[in-house]
Amino acid sequence: MQTYRATVRGRFDGLDEGARAALLAAADEHDMYSAAYTEAGTLTYDPTLSWFAFRCEVRVSPEEGAAAAEERAGALARRAVAAFGADHRDLRSELVNMDEIKIRRKVRSRKG
Repeated sequence: MQTYRATVRGRFDGLDEGARAALLAAADEHDMYSAAYTEAGTLTYDPTLSWFAFRCEVRVSPEEGAAAAEERAGALARRAVAAFGADHRDLRSELVNMDEIKIRRKVRSRKG
């Protein structure tokens, strides 16, 4: 399996009073400081309710690849926004394949 970290960004659209009230009531739980890449994902948004970001971690087989990871991340983001009774527009995704990241460790030299 390959692990992708996905960030899905978009804009809220057509917020009625109920969706607006639900989002504002939960705003403190969805600020930038709560963002994390988890399997369930985290939704963050600004208090003006103009934009949102959804971060998640998805696992797909190498055969499925990045397209499947992007599709799953988008579906999770749409569900998170819909849970507040809100709609969205202008979705765009960024993916990072965590299996392709190389970690560089700092080498300490000995002074002698």
